[in-house]
Amino acid sequence: MRKVLAVPVAPSTWRRYAHLILGGAIAVPFGTLGSSLGSLPLGVALGVALPIAAGLLPAVRDVEVAAARALLDVQAKDWRPGPWRGAAWFAAHLAAGCAVSILTLLALTQFPLALIALVWVAAGTGALLARLAPVLLGPTPAERLAILAERNRVARELHDSVGHALGVVSIQAAAAERVLDSDPAFAREALRHIAASARDGQRDLDHVLGLLREEPAAPAPDLGDLGIEVSGDLHRVPGAVSREAYRIVQEGLTNAARHGAGEPSVTIAVRDDRLELELTNAVGSARPGGGRGLPGIEERVAILRGRMSAGSEAGVWRLKVELPL
Repeated sequence: MRKVLAVPVAPSTWRRYAHLILGGAIAVPFGTLGSSLGSLPLGVALGVALPIAAGLLPAVRDVEVAAARALLDVQAKDWRPGPWRGAAWFAAHLAAGCAVSILTLLALTQFPLALIALVWVAAGTGALLARLAPVLLGPTPAERLAILAERNRVARELHDSVGHALGVVSIQAAAAERVLDSDPAFAREALRHIAASARDGQRDLDHVLGLLREEPAAPAPDLGDLGIEVSGDLHRVPGAVSREAYRIVQEGLTNAARHGAGEPSVTIAVRDDRLELELTNAVGSARPGGGRGLPGIEERVAILRGRMSAGSEAGVWRLKVELPL
């Protein structure tokens, strides 16, 4: 009895080989239509044009992404290929699959000993497709930057909204605990502030979670929600600027509550070409714990091409921000 030579093959190679054979099977109808024209140049042109046209369809791109995720062993998170990159991938998949399928048929029917070499060819072709998939199916460098910018924006939203609520709750709770017996009225007022801050924090958290889940979310708060008198016409402030300004004031108030003394002062003025924000508070004793308060404000101001200054002088901390309209 003859012994059959066993060649160890990794499971990923078999999955990639299946992906190639699938591409060859999908290519058959396109090739049949091209050959029906009776003209080799026209048949080749049609055989190339039809897969490209099919790759422009969103459903085809979705199926290709699912197949690459399942069979090519590549990371396919957040893959949303554009029409032309998706079409190029679909054509490449069918061309590679057609070539490997033809070689498989030849090896099975004409050259059985070539099956071992076919395994290496399939492994190399599958590895090449696996390297090509992120380029054509994954996000472009510009899209990656946009995704990163969006994640940073959501992180800032969480820090500024939920962090503000937790900071106020922590400070008010500590104050209420100190005067609970000696000043019950102040303690009750602190508890009311805690409840209001918790509600605001829950509202902002729901908004940010809606952004993460890509669900319809409640409108983000803006300067009109601060309850602070504004000098000038607030309606002239664009929505994006108003929302970012709200977060800047919110973070400034959080910093004042954590590190300042007494009540902070906030002034908001709408000028002809800019929005001016100024927050001042007496410098208090330093409390442990840092944060991303000022860096977060700097990022927001930079995105809006504004100007910012912050520092203490004569026992007063002053934060000034100018945002162009």
